[in-house]
Amino acid sequence: MGTLITVSWNPLCEQMRWALDRHSSAYVEHDYPWPLHLMATLPHSDPVPHRQQTGVPVWINYKNEVYKRSVVDMFMFLYAHSFNSSLKLYKNPDALSIHEELNAYFAPAATTIYLHLLLTNRALTEKFILSHPRFATHAALQRTFWPIIRLLLHRYYDLSPANLQNSWERVEKVFDTMDMMLQKSGVNTVSPFILGSTFTAADLAFSSIAAFILFPNDEDDGDDIGDAAGVEFPSLSSLPDGVKEKVLRLRKTRAGKHVLRMYATERTNPGSDKIEYRSFPSRYSKENNPWWAENNGARLQHLIYSSLIQYAILWIVVYVSSTSWKGVAVFAAIHVAAAIAAYRGYILHTTTHKLIQQLIFAAFGNPVPTERDLVELAQAEKDLKCGNVESILKLN
Repeated sequence: MGTLITVSWNPLCEQMRWALDRHSSAYVEHDYPWPLHLMATLPHSDPVPHRQQTGVPVWINYKNEVYKRSVVDMFMFLYAHSFNSSLKLYKNPDALSIHEELNAYFAPAATTIYLHLLLTNRALTEKFILSHPRFATHAALQRTFWPIIRLLLHRYYDLSPANLQNSWERVEKVFDTMDMMLQKSGVNTVSPFILGSTFTAADLAFSSIAAFILFPNDEDDGDDIGDAAGVEFPSLSSLPDGVKEKVLRLRKTRAGKHVLRMYATERTNPGSDKIEYRSFPSRYSKENNPWWAENNGARLQHLIYSSLIQYAILWIVVYVSSTSWKGVAVFAAIHVAAAIAAYRGYILHTTTHKLIQQLIFAAFGNPVPTERDLVELAQAEKDLKCGNVESILKLN
């Protein structure tokens, strides 16, 4: 059985869930709130000073092989080990190119729009982010540090008005392109796919990303569609009027109808009779329910805030009672020395120290390319020089 490390609202994670379910490949999904997923992804990084693994999904297959660079790499493994022709998602060579183009151009736009929607609506934030974690530890940490996490999400994903507008323009362009491709492929078929009469990675990639724009759900679309998705989406009635208007219009397009049909008919292995291949770690284990995570993190918040208040009062007392700045400086030096001693005694030679180093390097370091990076870069330059690079979707 494999392991899949995810963040629920990431479109690429939905792609991988879909692929594994379709291939009847059992897996345990470790679903983390952002940015707590770094605790799981960083240990799978290349050694510093190479690029650190901050993205998801990360898939460890049944052979204990780690796939982390891209979803396309994961799909290639499944493709190479698929003996059923209906599972050959790259049987049409164009499917691979379309998959890569959609992940590079369309997925970031869908992520921006979906995150902006959740973060600007308190009810949606509560239901789809703050109430989502499976484990009490994750829920407690996320709620306690939510003001900081929210700010980091805005900065990391650039949820500015300009980028939001650019993302909607990208979505419109992709849907127009898919409308034309579906119209072309559907001339001689009753139920066309993007590349003709066969379901490919192009259909899977487009549908899994577009789901974060169209919000397939059981309230509006019935259980066959709503329950098929690997992540719960908001109902249309819960959307702001401006977003709802855009979503309804896109749902009526040929491409929008195609996405909903794919979720209704292709989201699971057609021969699996909706067998559940996904499982989760137990939320009731002792290590996932420590005392500080009780009451949705209320105890953790009380501990942190009361400690900060007491510490602030202590500094005020020291400052008021000191006759000069020397006393304050000595007090500060004692605290610094105590902190360094505690770090060296309890953290320095642990995995936590390594994670801290990796986080600092990921945020501020200058990664050195790996051998594979250099080979791929050289091949890309060679293809560009020889004129072998051709965009099928022509999105850029």
